[in-house]
Amino acid sequence: PELELALFRALGRKGSVSFVRSVLEAEDTLTKLATHIMESAQKIATADAATGEELNDKFAAGGGIVMSFGGRSDYFNGLEPRVGSPKPRLLEAMAQEHCGSADSNAEWTTGNYGIATTAFKEFCLVSWEVIDELRGPDKKSFPQDWRDAAEKMVRFKDNNRPDSWPIETKNTEHPRSEERTK
Repeated sequence: PELELALFRALGRKGSVSFVRSVLEAEDTLTKLATHIMESAQKIATADAATGEELNDKFAAGGGIVMSFGGRSDYFNGLEPRVGSPKPRLLEAMAQEHCGSADSNAEWTTGNYGIATTAFKEFCLVSWEVIDELRGPDKKSFPQDWRDAAEKMVRFKDNNRPDSWPIETKNTEHPRSEERTK
């Protein structure tokens, strides 16, 4: 950067348009620039979506939802006025929101994989492998507060714990479908 700055200062003091033109011509800059412009134009011409608006239209056409945005004051106020203060006991709050709320067992189907699921199932499938490990034979290798949190969450486990991941009905050829645990 310092060398470039010195070059531009010298150019501004002693240079000329003809000098800049001669350097650009000697380096065949016009051909390089034209090539780069054409490559970029070809990428844009063949892209599914090249602008933010086109990306949004593509998302909306795929069954997306219409979103609304607030003003500057909403941005600078943050999320707290809308969703409340964060709970200081994160794991317990997550368990409560996913497993103990009024809509925890309300079934919905994901748009991307066609999986029928609930917040309760999603939370259990993701978290219980970790909780089982925290309660397993090697539990002494984990901090006590982690083990205590796992024990508090056991009340959600035994009665309604899902045994396996839901079956995908879309994008079933994706390698992810073979990498499921349990």
